[in-house]
Amino acid sequence: QASFQAQIPYVVAALLTAGLADAQTFDELFDPSVLRDVHLRMKADDWDTLKAHYLEDTNYRGDFQWGGLTVPIVGIRSRGSASRNAHKPGLKISFDEYIDGQRAFGLKSIVLANGIQDPSMLKQRLGLGMFARMGMPAPRVVHVRVFVNDEYIGLYQLIEPIDKIFLARVF
Repeated sequence: QASFQAQIPYVVAALLTAGLADAQTFDELFDPSVLRDVHLRMKADDWDTLKAHYLEDTNYRGDFQWGGLTVPIVGIRSRGSASRNAHKPGLKISFDEYIDGQRAFGLKSIVLANGIQDPSMLKQRLGLGMFARMGMPAPRVVHVRVFVNDEYIGLYQLIEPIDKIFLARVF
C-alpha cells in the first residue's frame, strides 16, 4: 500500500496532463520558421550534479515547458558521445521516464543537441533537411533557446529521436 501511495502524485499528474500534452502538435514543435524557447525546471542541486557528472546517463526529475505546454515529471539526462560537455551539456528529455506512457507532441522523448562539435550549428539541420527534401527518412531538426530554471544556457538543436515513433512516421 505504501508504494501505491507513493505513485499517487504521478498518476494524478498523468491524468491531469494527458490531454494537455497532446494540445500542441508535432508540426508546431518542428516548425523551422520559428525560434522557440524550451524551459526546463529541476532542482538546482540536480542541475549542478548533471553538469558535474556529464559523462553519466543519470536521469533527473524535472518539468519541460514549450510555449503554453508544460509536461511535468520528465527525465532529464546528459547525452552524446564526443559532444558531452560540462558547461553546455547535450540533453535527452524522456517524457515517459517517470510516468509510463506520458507523451508530448506524440513523442516519448526529444534530444537537445548542444552543437559543441559544429560551431555554425547548421550541419545537422541542413544535412537532415536535405535528406528529407530528397524523400529519404530523416529526423526533423530545429533550433531552440534553452533555459534551465529561468537561466539561459544556450542555443540548441531540438532533434526528433530515431525510435519506433520516428519509424512509423517515415515508413
